[in-house]
Amino acid sequence: MNKVFFVDSIKGWIVGDSGRIYTTDDGGTTWLPQNSETENTLVSVYFMDNQNGFAAGYNRTLIRTNNGGDTWTTVEVNGDSGLIYSSLGPGAGDSIYFISNFGEVHCSGDSGHSWSNSYNFNQYGFSYLDCSNSPTCYAMQILMGGFYKSTDGGKEWERKLIDIEWSGDIYFLNDSIGWISEDWIVSSAWHDSVSLYLTLDGGETWSRQSTLEGKSLRNIVFLSNFEGWLTELGTSRIYYSPDSGKSWMGQFECDSLGWIKDIFFLKDRNGWALTNQGTIIKYGVLTVSVDKSDNTYADKYILNQNYPNPFNPSTTIAYDLQQESQVMLTIYDILGREVIRLVDKRQPAGIQKVIWDGKDSFGQIVPSGIYLYSLKTTSGFNATKKMVFMR
Repeated sequence: MNKVFFVDSIKGWIVGDSGRIYTTDDGGTTWLPQNSETENTLVSVYFMDNQNGFAAGYNRTLIRTNNGGDTWTTVEVNGDSGLIYSSLGPGAGDSIYFISNFGEVHCSGDSGHSWSNSYNFNQYGFSYLDCSNSPTCYAMQILMGGFYKSTDGGKEWERKLIDIEWSGDIYFLNDSIGWISEDWIVSSAWHDSVSLYLTLDGGETWSRQSTLEGKSLRNIVFLSNFEGWLTELGTSRIYYSPDSGKSWMGQFECDSLGWIKDIFFLKDRNGWALTNQGTIIKYGVLTVSVDKSDNTYADKYILNQNYPNPFNPSTTIAYDLQQESQVMLTIYDILGREVIRLVDKRQPAGIQKVIWDGKDSFGQIVPSGIYLYSLKTTSGFNATKKMVFMR
């Protein structure tokens, strides 16, 4: 199996070799096969909703469904001689894009009924295209280090320089923020570590975020709060970062399941990983209770979301006390360790505001990442919310 895609927390599809397609209606617990009408390897799948979707693969295979995959029909695309279609994904409005392995960019403005060839790189090795923030689009020659940017919806492209010999994977969160990883480094000797790079200006400049052991970093995915996941090629290890990729910790490993082929996340932190053997692994949310409060006090106390969020260099935390109380306002890191106690005193009723400057109790600036702020009162109110600090 090669790719996984979900439209919501319960409905999803996986595709793989020999034209295999499976679908789930219960979040991945059970899967049913679908007839793709092809025996070609499928390497990409994308659905606009729970009825309309596409799958693509070897031998110029592009298939379409309008009934959730119960039936699939072949879509003809003119002008391409490539063997692999990949990187199916959305553009602005009802537009859909994909790029062939031979570098032809195709676009459909009518939800996939008809396709046009909008650009041809005339080069081999393309396996990544992102036009979700169209008219800003990005394309990548995976393993070849060719990174390209378009600002007109894929009609014209400009190559951007990046100091990587071979690239392993790339992921853009929006039209400005993206990550790219190294593959095996070719030099006088093979290296045992590769790096992850971050751009904050749409690929104009890149900075090294971290270096991990291994030969290739793949399946990069980040959420809007800058927590992310990736894998090491050929293993079942999944790594997690709470701080935009600066630090990583092992979160999952089970060699008996094969190696991780794909990771997919929805914006609400529902996530799935797919192994080459067809095993689905569902993400288990970190056991930290956030954005919840005791309903008994919901009409008496309010803890507001900090502003701005994400923030740098400081943010304001506001809360409303309906009566005089002993108050404790504490910042924790994502692992639940106390960073600093901002308030520990008795306060009068009314709206209170506290500014946090991103420093810990020792006066040191904390690393970028997700933090929790917790408000407790002696009257029994307890609430916790998340915030993101970006250095």
